[in-house]
Amino acid sequence: MRLLVLLSVLLGLSATNATFAQTPNTQKINPMVARPYSSSNPNRDGKVQEQEFNSNALPRPINLPNLPGYTGTQYYINGLVYPNAKDGPGYMMVFNCENTKVQIKDWWQNALKIHKWDVSFSDSNTIKARDKDGSTCIITMQGPITTTKEKSKNVRAAYQIYYHQVVKEK
Repeated sequence: MRLLVLLSVLLGLSATNATFAQTPNTQKINPMVARPYSSSNPNRDGKVQEQEFNSNALPRPINLPNLPGYTGTQYYINGLVYPNAKDGPGYMMVFNCENTKVQIKDWWQNALKIHKWDVSFSDSNTIKARDKDGSTCIITMQGPITTTKEKSKNVRAAYQIYYHQVVKEK
């Protein structure tokens, strides 16, 4: 009990709270549980996430419109699709690669240039570009992602691609 009172003083609890803490089942405590923030599950403030931010898992990689597919050895880790994103769908995919971060970045820089994407930002880890139709992509290079043995073999780096496809209304 002394330890409980000492802890309550240190944590700023009153003695009555300390008593409740040692007596099981005296009050119902509703634990906070992490839940997805979606239209069917409001956050703790009662706000519901807008439809454009709801995502679905991508079970396998997909070809992205007007964007070349990486030609180095890569292993798909995971991905999401945002089907209701503003102006068109958004995609996020993560890959482990046998190439280094520098090699991955150089490949993407060249591929975007060849496919006439306008690179608006580039540093050692990130490339941001826009296509002539308004679609955008952000490619981020990083260290390898810890995953299964098959998807980690000979892996030296990883990259994440976020692609927002702009769909013009007719």
